[in-house]
This record gives sequence, structure tokens and C-alpha cells, in this order.
Amino acid sequence: MIDTFYFSPELTVSDLLGQWPQTIPVLLRYRLDCIGCRMASFDTLEEVMHNYGLAWQSFEADLRSAIQES
Repeated sequence: MIDTFYFSPELTVSDLLGQWPQTIPVLLRYRLDCIGCRMASFDTLEEVMHNYGLAWQSFEADLRSAIQES
């Protein structure tokens, strides 16, 4: 169930994509260069949000939506 987990801003991009590959379209829609990036194993979602100037709440909601739809 989607409500049984919490997306931590400290989650790395590679962990996110490894556990929930259905979130890839979300990253592409936000025009993030994370897919295939060598830093994906090190960069956290929080760092990505900071680097791209994105709001955590809307990004997290879109990730959850992608997971629910799959």
C-alpha cells in the first residue's frame, strides 16, 4: 500500500529508481538529468530539489502518484 512508506528527502536518486522505476517519467517531466547520472548514487532527493529549485511537496506528490498508477 502506498501509505506504508515515507519518501525521505535523504533517499538517493538511485535508491528511488531502483525501488520504484515507475518514477522515471516523473523525473523526466521535471527535466531532471538524474537518469544515468553518475551522481545518482550519491545525490539525495533533497539535493536534487535544491539544485533544480523545486518544491519537495509537489515533487513527492508526483512520485506517489506515479507509484499508485502502476
